[in-house]
Amino acid sequence: MSKPKKTHLLAAKRVLRYVKDTKDHGIFFPFGTKESEPELQLVGYADSDFGGYLVERKSTSGYLFLINEAPISWCS
Repeated sequence: MSKPKKTHLLAAKRVLRYVKDTKDHGIFFPFGTKESEPELQLVGYADSDFGGYLVERKSTSGYLFLINEAPISWCS
């Protein structure tokens, strides 16, 4: 940034405080809980409807990705 302001410094400090206070938090990904699933399994689902919104003829889409049944990314 060529001209950082005080608000940028305050935002950076806030992010660093957040990271410091949440370093022990995490996301639990089930791994090896079932004998039939000894490995990590990545599954993805996607769907779309092109022009399905009849009023404005807009398209909709979405996706979901899971690692061993735990969601890691989604969009709708």
